[in-house]
Amino acid sequence: MPQSELFDAISVGSKSWLKAAIWRLDQKGEDINESDDWGTTPLAFAVFKGRESLVNLLLAHPDIDVNDYHEYSQDGCGTALEIAINHGHKSIVKRLLAHPDIDVNKTSDDIEANPYTAGSAALHLAAGKGDKPIVELLLSREDIDVNKSDVLGRTPLSYAIERGNKSIEDMIRNAATDNQP
Repeated sequence: MPQSELFDAISVGSKSWLKAAIWRLDQKGEDINESDDWGTTPLAFAVFKGRESLVNLLLAHPDIDVNDYHEYSQDGCGTALEIAINHGHKSIVKRLLAHPDIDVNKTSDDIEANPYTAGSAALHLAAGKGDKPIVELLLSREDIDVNKSDVLGRTPLSYAIERGNKSIEDMIRNAATDNQP
């Protein structure tokens, strides 16, 4: 099955094997975004593994869904961007942010999956983790919503305050001020 071959190639980190598996998948007309039994897509798995060259290869595919939400993966719930942030893969975060279809404000309202973070987006996660370089990357985007609330009404600023991270608080406050009309 070509889909499992994608996961095998990613697991061992073989770019040539992944290229061949994608070609076979395309020849059969199968979906590159199809998830495995755990709800993980090849892109999410490559991001989780930190395999940047394989992430780049997958992102180059015309049918890749860069915003696909993973109900369950080795990493928990989230988009490929959130998985990269969660693991501190800054170079992969940069690559995902460069994709023309990326939605930096994508959220899940699945309160059953994780009631504490339901409705949060990438900036919430980065602020909560205290990852200043990734917060800077996200805040550099014109389309970032610094005031986006999760299902509990908390904004990325709230996450930074809860974690006591003054430098990220200041960064978000400044970005919010800069984005006002």
